[in-house]
Amino acid sequence: MTEDQTLWDRYCSYFEKDFSEQLEENEKVMKAALGKWSHTKTANMLCPEGMSTLDDVPITTYGDYPILKEFGIALQSTIDQTPRQEGESWWDYYKKIEEGPKKLLEGWLPGEYGICIKTTGTTGRSKWIAQGKTFFQNHIMASYTTTFLICSEEWGSTTLRLGDTLLNNAPPIPFLSGYYAWAIRKDFNFVPPIEFTDNFSDMKTKMRVILKEIDKGTKFDIAGGYASIFYMFINYIVSPEILYKDNYQSLPLSFNKLLLLFAYLSAKVRKKHVTHAREVLPVKGLATAGFDADLYIEKIKEHFGIYPSNSYGSSELGFNLISVPDDRRKLMPRMRICYYEFMDESGTLLPIDRLKRDHTYELVGTPFGSLFARYAIGDLVQVVDFRDDGMPLFRIEGRTSALVQVGDYFKVTEAFAHSILYEAGLRNSDKWAVTKSMVPEEKLIFLMEKDWEYDEKEGSKRIFNAFKTLSEDFAHYVKDYRIQSPDEVILVKYLKKGAFMRYTIKKIKEGAPVGQYKAKKIIPPGNREDLEILGDI
Repeated sequence: MTEDQTLWDRYCSYFEKDFSEQLEENEKVMKAALGKWSHTKTANMLCPEGMSTLDDVPITTYGDYPILKEFGIALQSTIDQTPRQEGESWWDYYKKIEEGPKKLLEGWLPGEYGICIKTTGTTGRSKWIAQGKTFFQNHIMASYTTTFLICSEEWGSTTLRLGDTLLNNAPPIPFLSGYYAWAIRKDFNFVPPIEFTDNFSDMKTKMRVILKEIDKGTKFDIAGGYASIFYMFINYIVSPEILYKDNYQSLPLSFNKLLLLFAYLSAKVRKKHVTHAREVLPVKGLATAGFDADLYIEKIKEHFGIYPSNSYGSSELGFNLISVPDDRRKLMPRMRICYYEFMDESGTLLPIDRLKRDHTYELVGTPFGSLFARYAIGDLVQVVDFRDDGMPLFRIEGRTSALVQVGDYFKVTEAFAHSILYEAGLRNSDKWAVTKSMVPEEKLIFLMEKDWEYDEKEGSKRIFNAFKTLSEDFAHYVKDYRIQSPDEVILVKYLKKGAFMRYTIKKIKEGAPVGQYKAKKIIPPGNREDLEILGDI
């Protein structure tokens, strides 16, 4: 047996099992895990009248687990009182300081304590989460599986080898991505090393270090990261001067702005002629993560000639979805780490084998080895296809909170907004956001940097026509409300150049969670802070 077949069989062959077999095993593991969970304080709190099956457990969110808030307060207090020692790894630091706070969790977890995780804060403030030992063991296995699937473009083989080099630009422990790197650190070479990234959290510093490694000729086998940040990094690879230009455009007139202008002009003079990132960063595989990855995969493919392997996960549920090897735009479920249910618009919960093509659902998960049960994560997934054996394949639609609705007619998610702009002709920019005005009537407002040749009126018209092409519900809305002009329902407002970089810089300076570095694509109408940072009137 060849090395790639051995690695595939060990880490990835489970996905080749028939869906019915995976489903049967998944149900069996869920029932065993639920049996342990039923004896916890968590179960007694959520099911005071007792429980015998998962159907007896209510749908839950973070607020239903007050013990985690207590744990987070205790952990944060310990962090404040116990500074990290120079040279101490984040793994060693958190293992040291969690010894006291984890005692609060005795009886709440269905087994031994495993790790603490800090959420990236994409839905608000970061939260602290505690997971069990079994959850962490499943995460380690999922991390290896993810890594080998990144370099697999067909079923049954992977081009990745133990000892290969991975580009390291993800947030460190205690974020879930940090535990991914820690889990596989002994079998792969990270550049920059984990020891370096443990001590430099600033994203710009990491990017400059990686660019220097590329200039030195360092070869990477895997590159990637959070899709939005990785796409920003690709732009810096192709045009390093952009690193200075974006900062320059985002600053008011000052001495620092003049220095950045000089740095920008100098970098432009020294610039190598690079059209696509693969010319200086050839890789075996690409990886993206984040619920908005779909917005960037076509742009990334233009640079590397291959689609990235996308992995969807969360601190609460673990790594849940991963790209199909031979069609990376579709995601398959990981049945070994979580039991999945799906909530439709009526609030009905459906098992994974009763889903319908083209329907969108909210993901509800019961991860194994966790205190979470029937946890509504707040993310929407759409069924885009089925395997021959009936396994549903998904795409990420966005967050339940990341949508705007016009009347009772149509909703706009991040993924749909991206499709609309692509249809309208905006194909090489991620510098846009959508919000809604409420008075005197509902209108969708597209806030954009001017990255195409059209004025605001023509831009509104093109987006309006794209909506009519892609959405029957929108067409019905136009007909029923007798819309005569695009600007009755769609407005384009151009922002000053550098608006989205200015947003990122401000959030980094404020110490915002990494999930909030980039502006939301869907901005709720009442969120004036984000609109003001971007420069909306």
